[in-house]
Amino acid sequence: MIWFAALSALTTQQPAAPPVYAPPAPSPIYRSPQRLDTEVPLIGEDDYPKAAMFSDAAGVTALMLTIGTNGRPTACQVTDSSGHPVLDVTACTLVRQRARFAPGTLNGKPVESRWRSRIVWKMPDESHVMVDPRAAGNAKTAPVPRDALLEIDPRVAVAGSGMAGTAGRTNFVWLDVDTVGKVMRCTLDGGDGEGALAARACPLFLGQKLFVPGFDRDGNAVPDRVRVKVRW
Repeated sequence: MIWFAALSALTTQQPAAPPVYAPPAPSPIYRSPQRLDTEVPLIGEDDYPKAAMFSDAAGVTALMLTIGTNGRPTACQVTDSSGHPVLDVTACTLVRQRARFAPGTLNGKPVESRWRSRIVWKMPDESHVMVDPRAAGNAKTAPVPRDALLEIDPRVAVAGSGMAGTAGRTNFVWLDVDTVGKVMRCTLDGGDGEGALAARACPLFLGQKLFVPGFDRDGNAVPDRVRVKVRW
């Protein structure tokens, strides 16, 4: 009888339920930020900083923007420098001011995101007179060049002179500026433009009111010196 009861228990035992597997969670869907004004260049030739002209600065600034959930840049990081801080700072400043985006999204919801770009810098072709921003002067506030100085085209001085091979040559001059911004004296300070070419540099500036004068700590206009590069 014992063996019959054990056999009966075995034959009435219910089979185990099959395991239940939950479906895998859907993969998150991320969409990167998209510029809204792609037809407009972020930085143009007119944005080349005047402070960089004296050294003929050029290069490529690689940068990364942090884009907020409203599509506006909140931070800019230079990931690869052009080799010229003034170009890198200008790139970040202008791109942050101008770029607008459809923000990045995660599963359809806006999220903070990143966007990368490269800004190519080269000297504007029309820049032929450049002021050295590093030149030490006597004034607390250095003389500031007027538009008339930056619009001088040295090529006019050699047009029709028969001087060959002058394009791209340079001369440096020191200009003595008086208290009304007029250039009263000019001294040559080197360069690869020699002889008759160098002699034509100073007449481009002498006697002209080309600067807003420098000022001392008390706000009085004072005479000062400015170093200028002339590219023929």
